[in-house]
Amino acid sequence: MSEPSLGGLAFADLWNIDFHCAFLFEVPVGPAEALLPEDLEAVEAAPGLALMSLIHAHYTPENRGGPEPFDEIVCSILVHPDLSLDMPTPRLTLGVLDVWSNSQAFVEYKTGALGMPVHYHPSLRSEIAEDRLSTKVWDHDGPIFEMGLGKIEPNFHEESFYGQYFAQPEQDLNQGPWRWSGRLTEHQRPREASSTLHSHPFFPESVLRGSLRCNMQQLSEPGATVNMRTYAYQVADI
Repeated sequence: MSEPSLGGLAFADLWNIDFHCAFLFEVPVGPAEALLPEDLEAVEAAPGLALMSLIHAHYTPENRGGPEPFDEIVCSILVHPDLSLDMPTPRLTLGVLDVWSNSQAFVEYKTGALGMPVHYHPSLRSEIAEDRLSTKVWDHDGPIFEMGLGKIEPNFHEESFYGQYFAQPEQDLNQGPWRWSGRLTEHQRPREASSTLHSHPFFPESVLRGSLRCNMQQLSEPGATVNMRTYAYQVADI
């Protein structure tokens, strides 16, 4: 049975992810919006503060990009959604800045299928803690980030939600919907979470100035598989 479309765009892929960590960080809105295409507006968590999303996903071998497990890291600014798409209201919309992976096959496929700026970095490595509640990511240039729940007691539950993304790998501004399903824990307790973002070529220098407050922490349940559904993209008309 074929998967239904979303927002008028055909189903593309079902991705299986055995570790998914997504944190939001408060960054100055001026530098954040300077990184975005001019048609996009950053969501403000408070006056003058945008939200930067940082994701680490570890993919199982059966995905496009196998036959070995591989990593993906994504840096985005949260932006306002396109509510003209015929779909459930997005929980969040990513203004994608950059995507790195250590799978060349994944990069080649996702660049064309989703219209994103996806780059191959063969030296990208990760170390997921034994309890699977934290992660460290680095490459040949050094450490990139560490993210984990720290002192937060996780409360895992089943969740399914929708989102959108915008990306401009070249001249056109592309957009597409997605759906996330799995078991997660989600918190807004920055003083108890554990996160460090390092000065590294993956991050725009303009948003790493000063101390970044972690606004939200989301982590998939150890031993559970996250399903990420992606759909065809289109050139945005906003």
